[in-house]
Amino acid sequence: MESNKDISSERKSAVKSVVFNHLLPALGELPLTHIRKHHIKDLLVWPLRERYELRTVKGYFAILKAAFNQAYREEHIASNPVAAMVF
Repeated sequence: MESNKDISSERKSAVKSVVFNHLLPALGELPLTHIRKHHIKDLLVWPLRERYELRTVKGYFAILKAAFNQAYREEHIASNPVAAMVF
């Protein structure tokens, strides 16, 4: 994301905040290659849903999905656990 000049500095800051304050604390102990759909649902989506509005959780999920899509495109992971997930 750092190299995308079309993204405002405010958006970059907001995404970093979501990643470091929500996504990594929920999934950070798992190696990227070991994360599966059930981890995302059980460790991230449902706990976040208890604390935040649906719209907010959907936004966080969209950030996670974009990150996994990029990791898959760049061949950091062999399969993308969120590719078929819809929220």
